[in-house]
Amino acid sequence: MPLLDTPLSPISMIEHASTIINPVIGLVFLLAFIMGLYMVSMSGYRLFRMGQLSVEDPKLTLSSVAWSFIIGCLMCGLAYFMGSSLLTITGAAKPSPLAYTGPGGADVATAIVDIMHFLQLLGIIWFVSGMRMMYRLNTGNPRNNEHHDKAWMHLLGGLGLIDIAGVAMAIAHLAGTSLPF
Repeated sequence: MPLLDTPLSPISMIEHASTIINPVIGLVFLLAFIMGLYMVSMSGYRLFRMGQLSVEDPKLTLSSVAWSFIIGCLMCGLAYFMGSSLLTITGAAKPSPLAYTGPGGADVATAIVDIMHFLQLLGIIWFVSGMRMMYRLNTGNPRNNEHHDKAWMHLLGGLGLIDIAGVAMAIAHLAGTSLPF
């Protein structure tokens, strides 16, 4: 087993793991698109059921149908929304590396960028789960222990993690300090 005898530093391990982050982000966007199509089609079906006079469902309201359509459309356009609108307002699509002047500075800067990309992936997943939670809450089918403030926390926290470098700079500016990037 020649691979087991090869020592890997933590930096090289992070570099090798970061090569799969962009395809995984693409997969998350694809799954968000599929979920969005499902939500849009379900809003159309629920609107059809609402038009049937024989269907009596207390969870079936015009507001829930509208929210299903809106959230489904947002999920379908999530990749475009994240790539253009949000990042145009809050910063750049790639996080800035932290400057480090000590020994191994280039390796640390590379690791920080890879870690920030991983946090962006977590932010996207958290944002998608917040959208799903909002969908379930507005259609009257929440899971156990789901409520609107938890959904908003997922949405806002996910947006914060998507642009982690911009949020770090904003917090540092509010605290009156400066970051080295």
